[in-house]
Amino acid sequence: MKINKPATTSENNEGGFDTYTGLTRAKIVAVNPNLKELEKIGVKLQEEPEYRKVINSENKYIVTFWLQSLDNDKLFKLEFPIDKSIVKNRDNTKTKMIDKFGRTCWTTNVQTMSDVNRDYFDVESGRPCRTMEEEINNFIRNYNGLKTKEEGLVNLESIFQNPKLVVKDLQDSETGLYSWDINNIWLFATASIVVKDGKRRFYQRVLMKFYNGSIPYKNVLGWFTNFIEKQGTYIKDYYEIGQIKAIDKSQFGPVEGVITPSEPRVETNMNISSASEDDNDLPF
Repeated sequence: MKINKPATTSENNEGGFDTYTGLTRAKIVAVNPNLKELEKIGVKLQEEPEYRKVINSENKYIVTFWLQSLDNDKLFKLEFPIDKSIVKNRDNTKTKMIDKFGRTCWTTNVQTMSDVNRDYFDVESGRPCRTMEEEINNFIRNYNGLKTKEEGLVNLESIFQNPKLVVKDLQDSETGLYSWDINNIWLFATASIVVKDGKRRFYQRVLMKFYNGSIPYKNVLGWFTNFIEKQGTYIKDYYEIGQIKAIDKSQFGPVEGVITPSEPRVETNMNISSASEDDNDLPF
């Protein structure tokens, strides 16, 4: 697999590193890499990465994908914190179910699923959905361009044992190539901008919504624009619609006031007063 030298390897981009926003096609270059594997793709860490973490008092296994932009070689990290717990609604009256095609639905009765739309959901293969199972399958199915009724559900048990088994599960039987080598995906790069201790820090992020890389840019741009018009208020990160580009950090101006370490201020698009007039890169 060819790995190009990354445009930047910094995750928080506090110094002169660029932070990006916008749409780009990207290819997976590593899955839960160790220290040496990270160095091969241009990421330098002092210690071995830890993929087992405690989040909100729960033991999580972090399935991590590193992707590289096909436009500027920028590296992006996607993390899926999974565990074996079953997904329930807030009042614990419904259980999320998942079928062999990766489609999900909610039911009040796991045994009968009598309240499920059988025209949409395959009840025969339906089972309780585990934490982040829908999200990681959505990513992988879109990466590989799997159709709605094309099987390709990731074996979550395999991921618990070894995340690299995901790659082996999706190996092409005819060519012998991993799906990571022959496919790519559209990413929407965003940035988490946090003001703390009188400093503004930029953290590279990716919106957890994906489309297969074979889809034309014009279509993907329209879908993301429509999505943001409906759901944009729920996106906490800073973003600009259009082709990927480095964020102009000068637009934010000086940091105002003194922010205490315990109360960091998160800046979103709602805080930005300046705007670009480029029709292809409309700010929101």
